[in-house]
Amino acid sequence: MTLLDKADQLFVGKKEQYHFHIHPKNGWGNDPNGLVYFKGRYHVFFQCNPFENNNSQIFWAHVSSEDLIKWKWEPFALAPDKEYDKDGCFSGSAIVEKGKLYLFYTGHKKLETNYLETVCVAVSEDGICFDKIGNNPLISEPPENNTFRFRDPKVWKNNYFQLIIGGENKDGYGQVSFYESEHILGPWKYKETLIKASNHEGSMWECPDFFTIGNKQALITSPKGLETTYKNGFESVYLIQNFECPLKIDKRIETIDQGTDFYAPQTFFDPKKQRRILFGWFGLPGEQEKEVKNVQSGALTIPRELTWKYNKLYMAPADEMVWLRKMGSIKPVLNKQLITNHCELVLQGELNSVMLHLQDEKASFKVCYEKGDFSIEINDPIRNRESVMIFSEVNEIRLFIDHNLTELFINRGECVWTNKCEFGDDIYIEKEGDGSLISYLLRDVF
Repeated sequence: MTLLDKADQLFVGKKEQYHFHIHPKNGWGNDPNGLVYFKGRYHVFFQCNPFENNNSQIFWAHVSSEDLIKWKWEPFALAPDKEYDKDGCFSGSAIVEKGKLYLFYTGHKKLETNYLETVCVAVSEDGICFDKIGNNPLISEPPENNTFRFRDPKVWKNNYFQLIIGGENKDGYGQVSFYESEHILGPWKYKETLIKASNHEGSMWECPDFFTIGNKQALITSPKGLETTYKNGFESVYLIQNFECPLKIDKRIETIDQGTDFYAPQTFFDPKKQRRILFGWFGLPGEQEKEVKNVQSGALTIPRELTWKYNKLYMAPADEMVWLRKMGSIKPVLNKQLITNHCELVLQGELNSVMLHLQDEKASFKVCYEKGDFSIEINDPIRNRESVMIFSEVNEIRLFIDHNLTELFINRGECVWTNKCEFGDDIYIEKEGDGSLISYLLRDVF
């Protein structure tokens, strides 16, 4: 029995922990990988250790969907079973070329004093069964100005095949390297450093993603080593600038998601609806490890659509999320009452002063908006968090709850908070102030 077969067998008969979030049935899950539309289906891969609730042995798990809502489990796509990836098939991306699906991923191999990270490829004709190519790794070492930290290739085609790779320069700052090739399987040629971090912008830039949105060039990346102690020095950010003229910078790094359980997002272009969709890891290094008592840890966010509006990156729930609302489950919320732990709450109206408080015997999630000040307070056995922002106007609040997962969207994606809160089965909600609040029970996606 192969390592892939053993991984697949572990998921057989296991029940999903969450109702409408992609997650491993057993073990550990983190970064979304290889997001792509191929042969009539959306494909989402993600980092997974199916055997233990830690990241010591990383595979690529795989789900697919016709509509971004109803998901089907597929066999594991990649296992750490070669010499060049024996300590993990780390993050990467996907590209469709001449009717085949190519997965570009990071082969991780431990050395005596550090590790070796290389760019590797697996290919499939049906999008289900993947074969690693014979001449892996395609890129066997980082450029001269990069340390051994060299991972997470994002590949696309623009006349030539192009890819970027996250890394760290020898001065200890994050950077992104740019490669090009005439053929998808190489040879790949290092061209330049696309961009590097400035002071206080992180010592390592992981999971880079490069795309055009609203006639703007955008780079998403996840820095390590920031001065964000409340996030263990991790963050997910975006930059908007002319990368062909790096000195002409519109703005430096901007936070994508204000929550403390969001990292390593990846996007893809949806050819069906001509839009850009994002998934993120619903977790954070150093935080998810606190959940080791669980049989399963880690999930992906709901699918989110990116748009460029008012000189800002908006991130709203994909339109398809309304399809999950069960008929007959719409309930107006007044004062204090019991709600299900897998639902969507929608608060709309002229919201000048409002308070929402969700709690059970061990957890509390509180949202307040008063005179432009918006605040979130979360308290549970693992967390004690608070976040405050200023808004000139709030007219819509959407909150998705799936057991301990909460995703809060303000003003149709102007600002987002992704946080875990350890709710039990029965959650009481109390509302005070403006607006009408409705609760929707949501269907399962598996």
